[in-house]
Amino acid sequence: MKQLVMDNYDSNKFIYEVIQNLPPFIILNEELKNLFEIQYEHKCDSFKINCLIPMYEYFENFCWEELKKHISPDFQLELEEKDKQYILDYFEKNEKDEKKIITKKNLTTALRRLISRFLISSRQEAEINPDLELRSNIGREEFWNKDISNNENFLKEIFDICKKEIKIRHSYKLYEILDGDKILNKELGLEVVEVNPNRQNGIVNPNNGNVLGQEEEEEDEEEREIY
Repeated sequence: MKQLVMDNYDSNKFIYEVIQNLPPFIILNEELKNLFEIQYEHKCDSFKINCLIPMYEYFENFCWEELKKHISPDFQLELEEKDKQYILDYFEKNEKDEKKIITKKNLTTALRRLISRFLISSRQEAEINPDLELRSNIGREEFWNKDISNNENFLKEIFDICKKEIKIRHSYKLYEILDGDKILNKELGLEVVEVNPNRQNGIVNPNNGNVLGQEEEEEDEEEREIY
């Protein structure tokens, strides 16, 4: 993104055309480059620069399971019980209030973007103080859709939800409390279900209804019966 700004590319230019001229220190995955090349050959408008941010956010969501394995422990600390209960009560009370613009869904999206872009150990370009107030950082425009961040009540709701006791170090636990993964899986068309009480939860493939990994286990079971 920084390179695009520096080179001042036309927003209607294809991403593939841009990556052909990237400096050598910027390295892209070959599969990704092939994808951009194929879409360029087919003149697919969804692979132009003006679609780059939605595309980035799409990939960011799908990489979340891997990304969250690398969250620095400094940003996974538990909230005080009273702060946890306050947030749960807030959303329960305002769940059906159509005047409220911040929901569990858009707040967990904002938290996920904050975490994946700034709180992953390998990505931190600058040290972030975990004791900073979350409410002073979660309101950044890049974490929210413009219709939300431009609303006159946006900052007021941020400060109503995130009391000063809630710090950046609580980011991931707050995401968990608000069922962030459950909301994301629903958004991606995946459904988390309990396979049985003695196994971990599974993710359902929306195309055939099978739990991922279940088919292989069933095949193994059949082979054991044969022998």
